[in-house]
This record gives sequence, structure tokens and C-alpha cells, in this order.
Amino acid sequence: KIKFSPKEDIWDVCGTYGERDAGKILCPVTLHVTGQALTSEMQVEARITPCDIEVSPSLVDFGVVSIYESVSRRVTLTNMSSLPMEFGFVGLPNFMCAQPNDGFGELLPFETSFVDLILCPCKNDGETDNNIKTSVKLVWAGGERTI
Repeated sequence: KIKFSPKEDIWDVCGTYGERDAGKILCPVTLHVTGQALTSEMQVEARITPCDIEVSPSLVDFGVVSIYESVSRRVTLTNMSSLPMEFGFVGLPNFMCAQPNDGFGELLPFETSFVDLILCPCKNDGETDNNIKTSVKLVWAGGERTI
């Protein structure tokens, strides 16, 4: 069993075995089998991909909102990885929700999708301040981002 866990300095460590522009590592491997005179030569290839979701806009401004209305703003999510990425908006305050699927989903490689953040100030549990400021956390397998 072989496990490959690349680190940030992978390109420095790989030297001539890495092709940074192509995002891959090619390693020659020689297999020696006990009791066998011949060896087997092969090449192991690994593709390196970032584990990131791009969020736009990075700051969501709902503007002036009456306590008697709900306002939504669309957020664009783009998977920058060549692997599928599951995501979720977590820890939303009670006066905010994310749709569709309550802000949870999966992005296929390089896919772009949209999530609507909906502000409902009437659900603010008696908050007396007229200015609602909050942060929203988006999490995925490779990290997280606060918007």
C-alpha cells in the first residue's frame, strides 16, 4: 500500500521528477521480487491539485433592509480543484439562511455554482442595534473561508 501526502514544498522536494506547469510528478520505480532474477520497471504518476473553493464576492453587503422584508444576495462558488469538493455554510445566525440545500452541496472539478444568502432581519431575536454585522463561514475538505 502506497500513501501519497503532498506538502506545500512538494515542488522543491521533487526536483527533476516534478513538472510544476503540468501539475504532476513522475517517479521511476523498480520492483525487486524475492527469488526472481528479473526486475520490473515502471513509472508512478501523481497529479497535484489545489484544494480550494473560490468565493465571489468576498464581502456580501445587503444594503439597507427593512425588518419587514427578506433580502438575498447571490454568492458564486468555483471549485479550483480537479477533485469533487463538498461544501457547507455553517454556523449561520438565526436571521440568515443559505439556499439551495440549506447551503450544503458538492462542486465537481472546476465547476461553478451559486448559493443565495438570505437575510431575514425580523428573525434577529430582539437585537436593538440597527446595524447587523456578521460573518459567515464556508467550509470544505481542504479549508474554510469567512465571508
